[in-house]
Amino acid sequence: MDNSAFGSAPASEPSVARLIVAIMTTDSTGPDPARPPIEGWPDLLTVALGLSTVEVRELCRFLTGALAARACAGLFREIGRWAGMRGSPPDPLERGLRALGARCDCEALEVLARG
Repeated sequence: MDNSAFGSAPASEPSVARLIVAIMTTDSTGPDPARPPIEGWPDLLTVALGLSTVEVRELCRFLTGALAARACAGLFREIGRWAGMRGSPPDPLERGLRALGARCDCEALEVLARG
């Protein structure tokens, strides 16, 4: 994989590409709950999703409440609702979440809470 698009990072700092690879190591049963949080995850989320740290927390709270009230439909239904309430198109957010391994609202919440 050519990581030149991500630029070079000092050896002591993980690159975005290495962080993405680290999170995509789950099997069909989901991520290992004993796995420690990924260093730099909040920074990766803000870049991948185009959101501020505050917006990521707001989205996480919104999804937590929405999924407590309604079961996940296997879609990005609640993500679209949150983006619509903010007057933003959902497509860039959905693309970012898919790049991070999410395929629906409940997996998006898992991705957001990983850090």
